[in-house]
Amino acid sequence: MINILRKKKNLIIGLNSGTSADALDMALVACHRKGESCSTKFVCGKEKKYPQDLKDAILSICDSPKPSVDEIIYLNHILGKFYSKALKSYITNLKKKNLIVDAVASHGQTIRHLPKKVKRFGMNVNGTFQIGSAEHIAQLCNLPVVSDFRQADIVAGGEGAPITTGAMYQLFASSKDSKLIINIGGMSNYFYLPQKLSNKMMSAQDCGPGNVLSDLLMQKLYNKPYDKNGSIARSGSISQSLLSYFTAVLFGTKKEKSTGRELYGLKLAEKMVHQGKKLKLSSADMVATVIEFTAISIFYSIKRLIKSENIQKLYLTGGGRKNIFLVERLQQYLPTCQIENIDTEGIDGDFVEATAYAVMGEASLFGKALPSLNNNKNLVYGKINLPPQVV
Repeated sequence: MINILRKKKNLIIGLNSGTSADALDMALVACHRKGESCSTKFVCGKEKKYPQDLKDAILSICDSPKPSVDEIIYLNHILGKFYSKALKSYITNLKKKNLIVDAVASHGQTIRHLPKKVKRFGMNVNGTFQIGSAEHIAQLCNLPVVSDFRQADIVAGGEGAPITTGAMYQLFASSKDSKLIINIGGMSNYFYLPQKLSNKMMSAQDCGPGNVLSDLLMQKLYNKPYDKNGSIARSGSISQSLLSYFTAVLFGTKKEKSTGRELYGLKLAEKMVHQGKKLKLSSADMVATVIEFTAISIFYSIKRLIKSENIQKLYLTGGGRKNIFLVERLQQYLPTCQIENIDTEGIDGDFVEATAYAVMGEASLFGKALPSLNNNKNLVYGKINLPPQVV
């Protein structure tokens, strides 16, 4: 740990496992700190797919209204061991390229996200919960590990998401212009990063579903993990009846800044299939309609921002940027905007979130705060887990 604080450059691996629980993303980031400022560069990334039975176990707990506490405890340690094994292999390969990792920043796997405040024991509370034992990673990989990034935001009065806004600003903000970034993972969210030195405030918010509903329909209707390039959705017809039935979910609920599978998950997908069959829609029609629902969710979240800030270009990141049909539908709603992949900005769009966690982890190791969206507070995110010392 002392060596990290003394070095001018540290190589940090950020870990992320998203809402869809497809894989563990590992991003190697070079961090150059000089006092209060830190410059960062994405070096490379690697994905480690989950075995199907492990993915099923994760999603079973995520989708269950009353998951077993015992199974959560076991899965926490299982994921810690899985992350450690994947990391050790990746670190070994990096060493062959003379890239020596200094620390790890692990977001873990979200299994419950409860942004809406409720009253318990006379107190208003909300919460979010991620698993993937950081203690396992620290001990098995013999590296400092920063984890549990969302809790500081909860305590500060936030929802625990979107959590990477300050890191995204550090990675992508420009002195030339403002940027609007749409991340389409399991859920979709936006980041508005104003031009540096302007007096405007950054903002971020979850939009609603990203890939999650389309993936669930593909699994239920086609026994496929996802709709590659959106080709099945393209072959179907958008049902206005089904669309209007489900836009009530988008506009008929109180809008928190963040969301998850609790709202846009298995229960909603099953309702969509049930309603689609009542309307005698084909499977392709249902998939096409859910893509339209996703595009509308994103559009309604950013339309005021597009107009008020005169946004001419937006950048897409996450797996959803590869769904050509979804991008085309989004372009239909945003005819004045040029849509580009974030890859043009120097970071592989598959590893943006993992890269952001590496940035947050570096700041935590140095005790440095990053900007948050909560009452203009700057927060130090994460908890530091140190490896055992050799006596």
